[in-house]
Amino acid sequence: MAISVVAYPERSKIGIMQVKDFQKTPIFCGTLTLAKTGRGMRPQKFMSENHFKKPSEAIEMLRSADLILLASGDLQTAREFVEMLKGYQLSCRSVRLCRYCLLENKFTPIDKRSIKSRNEMLCPDCALGELHRELAHTKLGEAGLERIEKTLLRTRDLDRVFGMLDPERLDHDLTLYSTIAATKPTDAKPVKISDLPLPGRFGKLLFGKIKELLPVQALSVENGLLKGTSQLVISETATGKTLIGELAGIKNLLEGRGNFLFVVPLVALANQKEDDFRERYSQLGITTVLQVGVSRIMHEKRKKKSLAASNAIWVGTYEGVDHLLRSGKAGRLGKIGTVVIDEVHTLADEERGHRLDGLIARLKHIAPDAQFLFLSATVGDPKSLLKKLSLKGSKKPDGRLVRYEERPVPLELHLLFAGERDKVRIIDRLARHEWGTKSSKGYRGQTIVFTNSRQRCHGLAKSLQINAAAYHAGLSQKERRRITRAFADGKLEVVVTTAALAAGVDFPASQVI
Repeated sequence: MAISVVAYPERSKIGIMQVKDFQKTPIFCGTLTLAKTGRGMRPQKFMSENHFKKPSEAIEMLRSADLILLASGDLQTAREFVEMLKGYQLSCRSVRLCRYCLLENKFTPIDKRSIKSRNEMLCPDCALGELHRELAHTKLGEAGLERIEKTLLRTRDLDRVFGMLDPERLDHDLTLYSTIAATKPTDAKPVKISDLPLPGRFGKLLFGKIKELLPVQALSVENGLLKGTSQLVISETATGKTLIGELAGIKNLLEGRGNFLFVVPLVALANQKEDDFRERYSQLGITTVLQVGVSRIMHEKRKKKSLAASNAIWVGTYEGVDHLLRSGKAGRLGKIGTVVIDEVHTLADEERGHRLDGLIARLKHIAPDAQFLFLSATVGDPKSLLKKLSLKGSKKPDGRLVRYEERPVPLELHLLFAGERDKVRIIDRLARHEWGTKSSKGYRGQTIVFTNSRQRCHGLAKSLQINAAAYHAGLSQKERRRITRAFADGKLEVVVTTAALAAGVDFPASQVI
């Protein structure tokens, strides 16, 4: 058992703690007052919890101690205490203690776990206590509080953590929640568009925009994409899955195998894909038709007879296409050569999964010879899903799994804490900063902001001091197309949309709030 005496000098007196085995709670607390005598500094008064003790008892305590520790404090009093110790042939060692603990008569040395607060160091418990007092007026939930606590223990800086709650101070290192690093693409052999067995007009159209396939696209071609093989394609966002569907769909369509059906989960995404396909492939003489809900939307005033045309791309939502099939109007789709089911992981969704499952079964029944391509960024058990999809009524049960796990773009996830009044100012600041950055190709940074209602979309877009537009399902097709085009062309800094459209918005944004 080791007994230490800890002295902490204050003005005109010295606090004394007797500590056993460096435990936090002392076995004795008192104060010692010194006086100048002819023999130097000597004890004058010694007290314990308002009880006077003999001054000689202080000297006995010091002499019996295994170690005397002197904490920082009043310099003059500290010098007088050291002088007194020398008079008794005693010595001491300096120690740094948590001041907040000292105020409560607790012994907590400063060590590598201690936390900076202004110009001093605190023990973790006291720093957390200060943090909780500062956050007492906020409405943070348990998860938010836990996050800030972890940040404090990681950074060891209370002032910086307080800065997380200040809308004027956006510390990149503090707000950083996690990162998803980009991964180096596999050393796959480059596949040139000019080397693909595509119909001439289609090949020239593609070659005018891209020269080589992206890795997942090349992998899909290697696994029989252009030979009619059905596939389950799993790859991260922004890796080029949509073009996989287009390569097979347009090729099959132009070579007379049947129409191209592209099915997506949400109306907004269907609208966007229909616009993209119509603009891209109308020059090839291909009609694009949109099927959402229980209605059809057609562009360029096409007549009804074009609905069953042999050269058609049909873009629709799960529910829209399923309604067409269940209402006995499948013939309007014409002969189907290619079916692309986007976001196929929706099969696992409790509300919509069974509907998508039924839709796939019905499509395989009416188009048993079609090539089916299932696209997803994430699937829990791909092999089991592929087996389930391949055996569901198709004449082509031997589907292939194409899995590309590389991520071309790194992601940083940041967590910011802000009161309701500060949110707009922070969003505006973040969006302005992002717009001020440029990629290696010269593109400016653009932002998507998700919020919880259509009304909030418009209010937030108007409040930002930067060019912003509200985007939601309540807008006309013409207005949505205008916003999509402006954003894609880099002429619109911010799009504010509803969280309900998260799976149905496909904008080239570099920042999402």
